[in-house]
Amino acid sequence: MAKKERVVLATPVGRLSFPMLTKKDEGRKYSDGKFKTDLLIPKDVWKKEGKALVEAVLKVAAAHFGKAVKLKDFKHPFKDCDENPKAMAFMKGHIMIRAKSSSAPLIVGPDRKPITGEALAALKGGDYARLSVSVYAYEQQGGGVTLGLEAVQFRNAGEAFGQGKEASLSVLDEMEVPLDEAFA
Repeated sequence: MAKKERVVLATPVGRLSFPMLTKKDEGRKYSDGKFKTDLLIPKDVWKKEGKALVEAVLKVAAAHFGKAVKLKDFKHPFKDCDENPKAMAFMKGHIMIRAKSSSAPLIVGPDRKPITGEALAALKGGDYARLSVSVYAYEQQGGGVTLGLEAVQFRNAGEAFGQGKEASLSVLDEMEVPLDEAFA
């Protein structure tokens, strides 16, 4: 069996979305037991800096399928968020890529030193980062090309996407309750 084509490279900087970087995605309806993240890259940045990634995907696809192909010919990791009617407002104007792995990715700061402790726990959707990904082909469900998540290089904090359960507190006023009645 021929060795599969595999390319490792960095993505442009984008915003992390639904990052599952320190623990596997488990216990939810569509969980797949992988470490993963989506990366939202503004279209103007993608036009300038996404070319190497597209070329790598096409190169791996050509080796896998045995002929030159175009992105429309196979499943690939790039999604135009403007073409998805279910895309949230913060996704509009972006290309989304997804990268995942069975093993935990290395997570580093701008200086390439590992992020640990509270800084690691504070990473969230909306933060700016770039990914080190391996581009490879797969056979399942007709085959295609995907991105393996190797490392995440955090650039800087961004405004969090969504507000989660904290937003629900805005409908609750503070209540004055006498101390002796508070836990009766």
